[in-house]
This record gives sequence, C-alpha cells and structure tokens, in this order.
Amino acid sequence: MLKKYLKEKHISIKEISDNTGIAYSTVNYIVNHRTPIEKCTCETLYKIAQYLNISMDRLYEMNRQYTLQDFEIFKSEVAHSIKSKSQIGFLLEVLQSDIIERYWTENHRIQALYLLSMVDYLSRINHVPLCTKYDELRKARIEPMIVPLSGKLISAVLGKDAYDYSDCIPEFLAHGIIEGDIFNVC
Repeated sequence: MLKKYLKEKHISIKEISDNTGIAYSTVNYIVNHRTPIEKCTCETLYKIAQYLNISMDRLYEMNRQYTLQDFEIFKSEVAHSIKSKSQIGFLLEVLQSDIIERYWTENHRIQALYLLSMVDYLSRINHVPLCTKYDELRKARIEPMIVPLSGKLISAVLGKDAYDYSDCIPEFLAHGIIEGDIFNVC
C-alpha cells in the first residue's frame, strides 16, 4: 500500500506535492484512496513514480484497490500458470521469487495467502517438504472467509449457509479461503 510505503520511507504528501508540482489535494486523495489510482492521469502517476524512484506499474499496484472480481481473475491466472509450467515448475518459480512476501507487505493479503495455500497444497500432493520460510505467515487467516463467486451464487439461491465446505482443499481453508478443484480450468 502506498500510504505504508511513504511512512516507511519517511516521505510526506506535502513533500511529494512540493517536489512534483502536483496539487497537495490530488496527492492526498491518491494516497488516502479517495481518488482511485485508475482515474489518475499518466502524467500524475509518472511524476509521483519518478519522485519515489519506482516504476509506474509498482506505484499502480501499491495503491490499487482489489475487488472480488479481481481476485477471481488472479485465481484464474494462477491456475493457468500451473497448467502451463507444471505443478513443480510453478512451485519452483514462486518459491524462488519474493512474490508472496511482496503481496503481503504491500497489503494484498488475500493474494499472498492464496499463493501460500497453493504452494502448500502443491507441496503436499507432490510430496515436497514445506518451505519453512513461511511458517509465521501460515498462522494468518482471512476474516470473513473468501468464498468464490460461484459459492456466493449458490448461497444466494439456496440459502445463506448452503455452500458445502466438505470438498474444500484444507490448505486454503486454513487461511479462510474456500477453494475446490484448482485443476479445472479451460
């Protein structure tokens, strides 16, 4: 999250405004999520990114607000990545990168826990020992539980607690994420 990043780097909104020529109110609205980052001009994003010495993509991702639809797209991209790289190839790629930590520190906790759940699940079914670097993160849980859009539709039609949790993958359920067959992708 951009606000956290600025705090860690001891950079104020006023400092950004003064050094970029962007109105204080504009920077303030961006940092405090009053103006969605998607509505900002490229020029504004460029100036802020240049001042912070980060890419425009990183600035965008740091301040973007994710929706449930975005999460469904994220899950689909993960499933397709597994399909194209193989389970072990995906495991190696994720474990050799810092993507889980980056999602976590940038406050994209759902994505971080989803990837960790996937890593743990793929490790279990492929008889690969768990990566101990995530032991602390394994204690985290999303509240309220993340139910896929299909589960929300089932619950809306059949009743509030109609979703069947018995087919859920335990590694996901431990983090408050409902996930079933991850291999059923087109």
